[in-house]
Amino acid sequence: MFVHERQAHNPDYEKSWVAFYFVDSFQPEKGARLENHLGKENDFEFCLIPDSDKLTELGDLSCALPEAFSKETKTIGAGKAGDFLFETPKQKGKFWVLVVYKDKDKTERKKSLSFNF
Repeated sequence: MFVHERQAHNPDYEKSWVAFYFVDSFQPEKGARLENHLGKENDFEFCLIPDSDKLTELGDLSCALPEAFSKETKTIGAGKAGDFLFETPKQKGKFWVLVVYKDKDKTERKKSLSFNF
């Protein structure tokens, strides 16, 4: 029973997920952190995107957009965390912090955070 409990409470045991959040929720410009719980080392693409009327859903967000900046790809090991320290925006308004990665099934996934600057 003890071994089963230990496995069930281990965030990396046969799990496949990532946590993506601001390092400081009161000052999002300090960057974002990603925790890799996919069970393997993985590449993560990060970028910052200014909000606009044409961005209406998560599928519209892409680091390939011409207005995206602070683009960075990081390899993060299994069970490890990595920080994305993006450029401070020169303009005011709403921004999206986007991370794109492939899960265990090689399916592209996106996670995003937004903040007003």
